[in-house]
Amino acid sequence: MKRFKETGQKLYHFSYLFLVRCPRCDDCAEVVLKDKDIALLEGTVPYRDSYLFAPRRLVCKRCGYVKDWEGNRVISNESKDWYFRQPLWLQIPCCSELLWALNEDHLNYLEEYVEATLREAHPNGTMASRLPEWMKSAKNREDVLKCIRKLRGILPHTGE
Repeated sequence: MKRFKETGQKLYHFSYLFLVRCPRCDDCAEVVLKDKDIALLEGTVPYRDSYLFAPRRLVCKRCGYVKDWEGNRVISNESKDWYFRQPLWLQIPCCSELLWALNEDHLNYLEEYVEATLREAHPNGTMASRLPEWMKSAKNREDVLKCIRKLRGILPHTGE
């Protein structure tokens, strides 16, 4: 029996990195925090509003595309990044829905949750509480895990 222990994470905990389709070459690009000091906090979230509105940069290592964002409005959309509105790299049709993840850490979280046969209660507002019912359903577990493995297969290689 695999157990999922709620950590209280919210979706914005994973928003330090968005893997997106490059608007120029359609390869995998990254939306990252522009400020290196904030970027070092990967996986941790300082004061939410200052973090969400921190300057971002869209960078494609393949074609060299670069664009900066310094705004005061973000649009949270399930299948696009919140800053440049580019389609997420990690998305796939699954159980007649769309399974998506912002980055590898987010994908890992989803996999741990879906794999678990025993899930601790989670307070309202946490990411686990906001997952769609089709993803939480035991009857969809194998299909969702299969789709997560497919997404894992298209993750960009690190350390190039």
